[in-house]
Formats: sequence, structure tokens, C-alpha cells
Amino acid sequence: MTEGLEALKLYAEKHLRRKELEEECEKLKADCKGLLHTVLMYFQHNGVDRQTVEGYTLAPRYELWAGRNAELTAEDMHDALVEAGLKQFATESMNHQGMSAHIREVYKNLVAEEQEKSRGEQKDVDRERLENQLWSMYPSLEGKLEIREEIKISVTKSKKSTARGRIHDVIARSQQLEGLPDDDRID
Repeated sequence: MTEGLEALKLYAEKHLRRKELEEECEKLKADCKGLLHTVLMYFQHNGVDRQTVEGYTLAPRYELWAGRNAELTAEDMHDALVEAGLKQFATESMNHQGMSAHIREVYKNLVAEEQEKSRGEQKDVDRERLENQLWSMYPSLEGKLEIREEIKISVTKSKKSTARGRIHDVIARSQQLEGLPDDDRID
């Protein structure tokens, strides 16, 4: 019986702690959202696509996400995807991650086409152009599939890549190879 009471107490403590952490997490998300504009302005003003500060590298990331028109039912979206020949993305409604990845691939291909052109002929690949491309590929999705754009900041722990570290690695590798013959032929 004591073990059961101990488990109840432990469960209650962990549940309350989880709730506290969820609330803190929501506050931190809101704080980050409040800083997003200033961070993006920093990147734009300084003309950089990443910045390392205090051991972290920050970089803006542009993402496209697929969704269904709010006026459609899940079944309508499913049927539209099947009709468009995109059965692999038709679950009960839509495989949002898979369809989003497909849209990003179409976008990436449009950007690559532009990069093959001379500088004077290149045009921006904006959302309207992406949508026009998608509707020409999948006419049955027009008015049903919605595309959402998001800009996020990825934050990763920086790796120390100083010249001293690289030199140390080269010396260590050369010491490991000292016992090998100078001849690079394979017998």
C-alpha cells in the first residue's frame, strides 16, 4: 500500500512540474516571437545569413507548409489529392509534412531554374509564382490547398573551428600515419 501512495505522490509532483514547464515553454516561445523581427532585421541590416554569438549559431530559415482550405472537409482534401495524382499524401485528410516537403521541392526546382539564367534574366520565386506552378501541375488543388510561409530562426550549438584546432587535428593525424610507408601505391 505504501508503494501505491508513493507512486501517487510522485505522479502528482511530476504532473505539476510538467504543467509548470509547459507554461514556461509557452512564455519562452512568446518571448522568442517578440524578438523575431529584431533578429531578422539584424540579419538583413548586416547582410549575413548566419551569426555566431555566445557559442550558438543562429540562422534564419524560410519554410513552406501545406494546409487545406478551412472551408473544405478532410474528405474533400483527400479526394482532391487523389484526383491530382498525389495519393501518397492522401491520408484521412492530408499528410501535411509529406505534402509540405513536396511543395518545398517544387520551390527548390523553381529557384534552381532561375539560377541557371543569366543575372539580368533572373526573377524572384515568390509565393504567387510557386502557386501558379503548383496549379499548373495540379489543377484540382487550386482553391483547396493553401500554402503558408514561415520564417524561423534555427539555433545550434557552435562547433569550435579555430585554426589552432585544425592545426592540432592535422598534426595528430600525421603522427598516426608516421609508421606508414611514404609510397602511396597499393600492392
